[in-house]
Amino acid sequence: NVQGVANPQLTIADGHVFYMATGVEVYVGNSSDGSLVTAGDIALGSGILFTSSAAVPARGDWDGLYLSSLSEGSRIEGTTVAFAGGGGNLGAIYLNSNSNYQVTTSTVTESANHGLYSGSSTGLISGSTFVNSNNTGVYLDSPSSLTTLGTPSFANNTMSGNGGDAINVYAHDVRQLAASSAYTGNSGRVRIQGGTAATTGTWRALDDDYVVGADITIQGASDPTITVADGVTMYFEPNTGLRTGPSSDGGLFVNGVGSGVLFTSAQGAPSPGDWDGIELGTYDLSSMLSGLTIEYGGTNNQGNIYVLSSTVTLDNVVSTDSSHSGLLLSSSTATVTNSLFDGNFDDGVRMYTGFLDMAGSIVSNNLSHGINGDAGSGLVLNTPAVETFSNNTITLNGGMPMIVHVRYSGELEDTNSFAGNGDDRIRFLAGRMDIDSTWHMHDVMYQVEGATSIEQNGGSAHLIIEDGVRVEFDTLSEFRVGYSYPGTVDIQGGLLGVTFTSNKAVPAPGDWDGIYFGSLSDGSTVSGLTLEYAGGNNLAGIYCYLTNVV
Repeated sequence: NVQGVANPQLTIADGHVFYMATGVEVYVGNSSDGSLVTAGDIALGSGILFTSSAAVPARGDWDGLYLSSLSEGSRIEGTTVAFAGGGGNLGAIYLNSNSNYQVTTSTVTESANHGLYSGSSTGLISGSTFVNSNNTGVYLDSPSSLTTLGTPSFANNTMSGNGGDAINVYAHDVRQLAASSAYTGNSGRVRIQGGTAATTGTWRALDDDYVVGADITIQGASDPTITVADGVTMYFEPNTGLRTGPSSDGGLFVNGVGSGVLFTSAQGAPSPGDWDGIELGTYDLSSMLSGLTIEYGGTNNQGNIYVLSSTVTLDNVVSTDSSHSGLLLSSSTATVTNSLFDGNFDDGVRMYTGFLDMAGSIVSNNLSHGINGDAGSGLVLNTPAVETFSNNTITLNGGMPMIVHVRYSGELEDTNSFAGNGDDRIRFLAGRMDIDSTWHMHDVMYQVEGATSIEQNGGSAHLIIEDGVRVEFDTLSEFRVGYSYPGTVDIQGGLLGVTFTSNKAVPAPGDWDGIYFGSLSDGSTVSGLTLEYAGGNNLAGIYCYLTNVV
């Protein structure tokens, strides 16, 4: 025991060797103040050795070094600790509630448990080696932490040959892991045992990958953001996920600009729904995901990427094999470029009061629809000359390529491709179009649900329908122009013509209502239109009320 009322400090000079008998342990500051300084000099001297006294040493022959809560200021330097970890000790070096330890240029080898175990302690580990232990090389239990001085502070260490992971840390310490340390050659990887990252930092690409064993949350009073560096791979165990801003500010920035970043299942034979996915919460700080591949999530019953009451930017993102959607927006907005949503077991992109700005992306091979928005969702609005949904390919999905409220139908640029799905129609949900828009001819037809009105309260809405457009109308659907407020339509049928027809497999007269030009539709023009199977309103296929239509 190193302790006493005089706060003793035991300093061990370079060159000492200690042969430890069975059951022996060095206690420091166990019940009163005391500190231990081992001043070994590996570079110029021979260092200090603590080892087994057995003729044939084995792991766990003796207990180890135990630095307790009253051992502040202890330093282990230039010291080898071998064949310890016995007596139920969690590590050959066991740090218990120690607030200022240092372990530098030292070696821990052949421990019967972890190499170094830290419980509720804070300190520095650098230039040290943790090898050939039964369990983890370095185990930092919650709420232990690494010193923030000289971030990243866990530098120039080596973990290899251990029966568990290289290192176990909680989320707040991941930013302290330096790429100068070696983490390979263990039975496990670099384990993040969940927790909250409440300080801004970078999670670096190391020479081994991360495995996530419990939920990670990024948030805190200091508005933390975590940057995941290019080259990082994170394996998520079942029922784990990564969340930002569920109750306070926090953000995630994935920077996979070269090799890319991978978030995937930790299962040996991965399958959809192995883990939760990413959830960007109400207090998310406009996270940006670039160069991220995310796969096999969806246990959260939402999707690989779930955005809740927030704004996110995705570029070069691949979201695949989710047990639900590839991307789910709930009261949120996403800007998506050059991304892929493929092979998900629900929609590629699902929106509940969500808004999407997408360009240069592919939505394919999803079990349900490509892009599916409810009546409160839509596409981000831009000027009529700059449409926000452009150069995308929506194909090979089980349902429709797109379902969107009719108000946002004018954002579909003619550079998109929508063909090759189970139901090759773009479905417009019923409602009012109160902005100037154009319906382009695409490689699929439109389908309109319910009553659609071209009109604007306080102004006038104008819709252009280009040559070649074909629109199918549901039962009781009606195409209204200037019905309650001013609005006009310009149907520009030419060589191909424009067709308004029934959506029934076997169409019949009266399947849908027809076109209703109201008293505020003056200036509308109709050219090259074929209108069929209307009249369900008992009025006419085209009904004009107190208006001038050409």
